[in-house]
Amino acid sequence: LGHEWLYDTFSGVRVRHGFQVDPFGASSAFATFSAKLGFETHLVARLNYYDKGWMQDNKELEFVWRPSPSLYASPDRTE
Repeated sequence: LGHEWLYDTFSGVRVRHGFQVDPFGASSAFATFSAKLGFETHLVARLNYYDKGWMQDNKELEFVWRPSPSLYASPDRTE
């Protein structure tokens, strides 16, 4: 309903970017879920501190959770 309200109220505005302030249980599956909802990006503000520690130690603080490859194999996708 929230997306429909934005679309109707603001002349066709579509939500394309998501943000989680304090995600509990965020995972790569959420990338697929977000993509199926039409989101182009999704920012996660807090990581598991073990993962963050590993990323800091290895100087790999940026990462991308990609949606499932099967998402792009959908017959209704035009890309």
